[in-house]
Amino acid sequence: MVEQSLKEAEEKALHARRHQGIELYPGGPVDRYGPPRDPSTLLLEPHKLTREERWFQIFFVAAPWIFFLCMLSAPILLAQYHVKKLGERASLARQVAEELMETSDADFFRLCTFQDLREIVEQPLHAFLCFLHPDTISSQVVAPLLRDVASLFKRLGIRASVALVDLSAGVPERMQSELPAALAPHGQLLLPFAFGGQQAAVVDFAETWTAAEIVKAVAAEVPGAQAAMAHTQVRNRRTLARRRDGRKKTRVSRRNRGN
Repeated sequence: MVEQSLKEAEEKALHARRHQGIELYPGGPVDRYGPPRDPSTLLLEPHKLTREERWFQIFFVAAPWIFFLCMLSAPILLAQYHVKKLGERASLARQVAEELMETSDADFFRLCTFQDLREIVEQPLHAFLCFLHPDTISSQVVAPLLRDVASLFKRLGIRASVALVDLSAGVPERMQSELPAALAPHGQLLLPFAFGGQQAAVVDFAETWTAAEIVKAVAAEVPGAQAAMAHTQVRNRRTLARRRDGRKKTRVSRRNRGN
């Protein structure tokens, strides 16, 4: 026991002297390989390293953070770039679609079967699709209403068509459950290419079957339709005001003649 305790004391004394030698001679050959004076420091003391070692120490400490930031920012920058390009492509496609819509010639009113829908989908115009069955009373009532709506679109210059689709024949089985003939009519607004996305899209018409609601639903999607309707309303108000003024003048002139 005594010998063991003496050996431990000698080892502690030697360790203390070694450590004391390192501290007493900073920058010496032994101090270069010793632990840093501040255990929380990230870099070794400059006096322990050569000039080249100091540069490499900074490089190897900073390089992982630089690569990490690059890996973190690269997907974000790529996503922003592609979103910007997709937005430019969508705006260009919409511009082309609007030009085609203005220059294309299409029927404002059309009676067709389910197989003829492909032609309507491929046209560059908005279309209000009415799926009806000739045996239902509601279909018989809505059909002439939609003809008048199509005439109204043509008169106002709204580039949209109305298509009546007959459900009495040629309807696929998978569509019979979605468009039951007994519940006809069914309304959908067809948005052409670049207005409904990369492909044509449809929006279900769930409003009341009145001319005002149909025109409002179509005008909300067709470019320039709101302006055309507003111009027509202003013109109608001016016409009504002129008629009222004319009636007042006629009454005044009649009174003057009577007197």
